[in-house]
Amino acid sequence: MKNLLVKMSRIILVLVTILSISATAFAHSPSTKEIDANTIYEVTIGDTTIELKEGEKAEIPLTSINNSNSDIQPETTFPGDAGTLDLWPSAGRVYYSITMHIPASSFSGIMTVTDLTSGLSGGRTPVVSFNGSVPTSNLSGHQYSASLSGAAFFGAELVATVVPNYITWIN
Repeated sequence: MKNLLVKMSRIILVLVTILSISATAFAHSPSTKEIDANTIYEVTIGDTTIELKEGEKAEIPLTSINNSNSDIQPETTFPGDAGTLDLWPSAGRVYYSITMHIPASSFSGIMTVTDLTSGLSGGRTPVVSFNGSVPTSNLSGHQYSASLSGAAFFGAELVATVVPNYITWIN
């Protein structure tokens, strides 16, 4: 009898574990919000502010360790001495793309997202590639901000850092 109870307890424990893992896997559902082509995003870098329409990108320069150039140019390729950072929001995600003009083998950084409407942090997400995206909570009517900090490396040598950047938008 005791042996039967032990076996049944183990079976129940396995079933509960499987069901809880399945429930966790389906807890996040993708956004079904339609993209509004007329959405305007305000991008601020230092003292420069520009407006971007849905799908447009702002190119933010990466500067080498020995340079302090930090201009921002919309819709053009900025010929920085180290590279450029494209940063843009779209459909509930913040995308980034880094183009290097000097040898670099890796990038490591942190994307910080904040829901300015609620004041809640969307988190600090580690990024470890030259391009990618980070999700937001994508709540309609909420204003968000995002910034990417980080550095590019050639092997173990630091070769470039991202200039201060900050974008805001309303879903």
